[in-house]
Amino acid sequence: MIPGDRTEEERAIMLKVVGFALTKEVEKEHAQQVASLSLILFDMLSSLHNMGREERILLESAAILHDVGKIKGGKSHHKWSRDIILQSESLPFDETSRKIVAMLARYHRRSLPDETHEDYMQLDEVSRAKVDKLSAILRVADGLDKSHTNIVKGLVCSILDDKVVVRIVAESFSDLDKISSQAKSELFEKVFRRKFAIEWLP
Repeated sequence: MIPGDRTEEERAIMLKVVGFALTKEVEKEHAQQVASLSLILFDMLSSLHNMGREERILLESAAILHDVGKIKGGKSHHKWSRDIILQSESLPFDETSRKIVAMLARYHRRSLPDETHEDYMQLDEVSRAKVDKLSAILRVADGLDKSHTNIVKGLVCSILDDKVVVRIVAESFSDLDKISSQAKSELFEKVFRRKFAIEWLP
């Protein structure tokens, strides 16, 4: 489990990331909700992904930035998000970290990571594995707020031999969010080799 307290460096990174996102007119509440859900999933699934603080901050950054491409247009905003992140000199990342965050934003919707994608294949094998795992988590978290209503107040994960069960605590039941998060679990099931199931609790 990753400690909740941030280091000075992590705080500085996130201040710059959030500041950059706001210049691109992102929907702040949705970005924060997706980031929060992503981190809860990351922490609870630590025994599956075996990643640490470095990857956690990349996931949080990507969650905040995943919709920055909407400033260019909605239809392919995931690709615009990738391009904006890759081209920005103000984001606090080295080249490899910037590419990973850009790929996470690119894969938060639509296509899964694929060997035919040039930007993805420019990463080394270790970085591609990080993209696969972190994208799987981000897609589910984004799906859980498809309605952009922030109704999910918490979640608990149970890791079983053949599946991961995510129990959602919410003020009300959302068919849209449930259907979306389940539909966006394809990469999760592929990467972690377990079925993905959601239960909504009052």
